[in-house]
Amino acid sequence: MESFQPPILSCFRADLARVKEVLASHPSDGRTALARHLCEAFGFYTATGALRTSSCLHALTVLDGEGKVKLPPSTRRPDRPNARLLSEPIPAPTGVPNRIRALKGLQVERVRTRGALAIWNTLMAEEHPQKVTKFAGFQKKYLFQSDHGYLGGIGFAAPALYLATREAWIGWTPEQRDKYRAHVMGLNRFLIRPGVQCKNLASHLLSRSL
Repeated sequence: MESFQPPILSCFRADLARVKEVLASHPSDGRTALARHLCEAFGFYTATGALRTSSCLHALTVLDGEGKVKLPPSTRRPDRPNARLLSEPIPAPTGVPNRIRALKGLQVERVRTRGALAIWNTLMAEEHPQKVTKFAGFQKKYLFQSDHGYLGGIGFAAPALYLATREAWIGWTPEQRDKYRAHVMGLNRFLIRPGVQCKNLASHLLSRSL
């Protein structure tokens, strides 16, 4: 059985001459800029009209690794951390009751600032079993705040391009998958901090997040 190839990579393979032509027409651009040019040339846009730069860049990297195209050197520093973290741990919440009705100031706050992102990253890096990672594509992150302190957080992101079990469960064709995948949301991280013992809190926060 042939391994799955993302649609963009398949398109690039099928029209490699055009890919090379676009790359050659921008000899001084970096990898990300080249990916943008290719998105525009091939018409790769998301459901909201944004360029699919990350997907194009991934496809380019694969082709570069196979020797099909030649990309400029990556400017990414290998020692650069993938996530912004705080220098100190997040204080543990105090006085958390065991019932939701008794919780004070419970809020689901959208992560919109660098400071909030650093708090979210630090919580996941230190207390989530899968740690913190860089999400690809669309993403939304939330913090669970309260008068008792931070109770945890949740993160949604764009779904995987292909998952055999998902495709079998949904039962859609490859054409339907490519058309409607943008309507699928992936739950990437969900954390209720260790030590927080509050009945039905997880399901309550999941519903409020949605």
